[in-house]
Amino acid sequence: MEEDDTSPDAAALPSWYHEIFPAGPCKGFLHNLGMHSVLFVDRGSPQLVVTFDNLAEAGGRHLDREPWAGKFCRDKGWSHLSVFAQGPTWFRDQHLITFMEGLRDQGLFARFDRVAWAGTSMGGFGALAFSDLAPGSTVVAFSPQTTLSEDLTPWENRFQKGRVQDWTLPRSDAAQHLDHGGATFVIYDPMLAEDRQHIERLPQKGLMLLKGIGLGHKSALLLRRMEQLKPVMEGAIEGTLTQAAFREMIEGRKSLYLYRKNIEAYLDAKGQAERSNRFRAAFRRRRRAEAAAAPTKESGDPAPASIGAVAARDPVATIATPATVAAGLQPVRPKEPGNAWMIQRSGAGHLRYMSDRWDGRTIGYEERHGHTLSQTGEIVLGVVGLGHGVGVERSFLKAYPWHVLGPDLSRHVPRMSASSVAEIDLAIKDQIQAELPWMVAISANQPGAVAADFMADAPALTKLEDDITQAVDGCQQWGKSLFVDRVNLRLLTGAPDTSEDEAHAHYAAVGRDVQKRITAITGQGSDPALVVSQSCGSQTDGRSPVILAEGRLEIENPLAGFVVATPTYPYPMMADMPATHTPDAHAIIDTLEVLALQAVQRGQPWHCPSLQFAKLKGDTITAQFSAMSDLVLEDPKRHGFALLGSKTRITGVTVAGRTATISLSEAPSDTDMTLSYAWGRKAKKGTGFAANLGSLRDDWSMTCPWNSDITLHRFALAGCARVTRN
Repeated sequence: MEEDDTSPDAAALPSWYHEIFPAGPCKGFLHNLGMHSVLFVDRGSPQLVVTFDNLAEAGGRHLDREPWAGKFCRDKGWSHLSVFAQGPTWFRDQHLITFMEGLRDQGLFARFDRVAWAGTSMGGFGALAFSDLAPGSTVVAFSPQTTLSEDLTPWENRFQKGRVQDWTLPRSDAAQHLDHGGATFVIYDPMLAEDRQHIERLPQKGLMLLKGIGLGHKSALLLRRMEQLKPVMEGAIEGTLTQAAFREMIEGRKSLYLYRKNIEAYLDAKGQAERSNRFRAAFRRRRRAEAAAAPTKESGDPAPASIGAVAARDPVATIATPATVAAGLQPVRPKEPGNAWMIQRSGAGHLRYMSDRWDGRTIGYEERHGHTLSQTGEIVLGVVGLGHGVGVERSFLKAYPWHVLGPDLSRHVPRMSASSVAEIDLAIKDQIQAELPWMVAISANQPGAVAADFMADAPALTKLEDDITQAVDGCQQWGKSLFVDRVNLRLLTGAPDTSEDEAHAHYAAVGRDVQKRITAITGQGSDPALVVSQSCGSQTDGRSPVILAEGRLEIENPLAGFVVATPTYPYPMMADMPATHTPDAHAIIDTLEVLALQAVQRGQPWHCPSLQFAKLKGDTITAQFSAMSDLVLEDPKRHGFALLGSKTRITGVTVAGRTATISLSEAPSDTDMTLSYAWGRKAKKGTGFAANLGSLRDDWSMTCPWNSDITLHRFALAGCARVTRN
């Protein structure tokens, strides 16, 4: 028989055909199902990897077509099941679904000790949607979708050809198919709102989120260009990949052109053209610096240390000492003015030295990227202020300009809520000579806050995400990690009539949302605390149910991370803004918030006295408080108690231990009475303080760290208790 001249050349055949053709070394099959084909190569390995085409591979008709990750699996010796697609199908094909479920029923997946499902974008959807066919399997999904059903993802409008597929078929919502007992690794860019919303639909059990800011939707492509796609895949499939390891793997993305385009697109979409231009200029400077520092073939010098975690530990290359000057070497001088000694220059050109330029104190400084900051550890603390009053400027006797930074790591930070909290925190640490970290202050001001101000795409939350993203990127350039340990919340000041239940639910929802946004961007392993100071209404009206809800946030949400630091009724308010405290009052409130969180972080309790119940006997009410120590009534004339639901007058108040005794003008006959403390008052004229008043506290006190003339106290929270009869 003559050889067929039309037969393909062996070199043109795909590599998998050489393995499973009739005389090949491996068992396997290729099933053509029309719009999809399924290829299986059994290499005798206990590990099976199942992959799905993405849009870049879908529709390829060339003879030597390879499956996604085919060479990777072959090099590892792993068995491989691959699903090819002939278009943007999102695998919405009953023939394919039936075939894949048939493989399960025939025991194909059960034959392997370990099964992993992988894909990117459309392929990531496929990996998620079919993964429960192998209980206990692993999923590796790059920038996946969970569904394109309009009913479930009305906000997704990027894949119109995929949207028109049949989303009534089984396995149309990948979020419903991950309860299979295995690990799910999801690699994505949290700055992309659509990708992030898909990820938020996934069940949390077994979910490992690997966030790569600036990777964009083509996360697998950028990983490949960094030569990190294979290590990421291998680590995930073998179960050794961690979030810390992934962060190190993607350090090199900042030199990629696609990274630059992704960041610019994000900033431009947010209407931040100026930041986009600054970022573009900084990227170009970095690329030029890297090109200039790259070793030549003649020099044979090693490549310079990259900007990242390793850069913080660069070996010393130059020390400016008399010996170096005598040897004819050029001495190195910092850009900042002032004394400087023990100057060291790293291999990457960064300077470290000692100076007494700040307050006459000698501390270490570091100069990188045109900025000079103090030398600190690798963890940078983030402080967030969100809501009403955040933008009121404070003033202090002492600043920490080398430690309190803005989101861009600038030392010029307006002294608003977050920077105030940061300075106070440092001042308290400074008093006990503790190490002073960098603290990034992020203030998202929202005067007269109402519920709508904190919906999903609210400007305040968008700005918060932008600032945290900028801070994370900046810290990484210094070899540091941002950890946001607190969010100071003040919500619903513009909606004081919100019911107590609604206010409670709003605080809980916004708090959890902000925690999720922050951890998604920073990658930190624990949520920030939610620090709240109980509001007090205005100078003329203190009947807001929101006040009562705030006072009980910590008690009714024990796992949410709320810390109720102090009530705010004892502190003066602005004359021209009758619902906003003065700058000095804000500073005192900020200080108490810092002290409260520091106590909690040390594992110590912090609870303001709180009214628990009230009992009536004759003409006397006994009010029991929960408190950390005995009660003190500073001014009996400003006791703050009122009896609601009765015209009976309060004639006097005394305290002993944790009990307040309220004397009445007569024994009331009313059957439905409520005892209130520092709540529910009205006033015809402003006094400079809230209409709600009170002077009850416990016996704790402390000298204010920034003003020794001020003594701090832990005042009782505003509250109400139904009066019962003995």
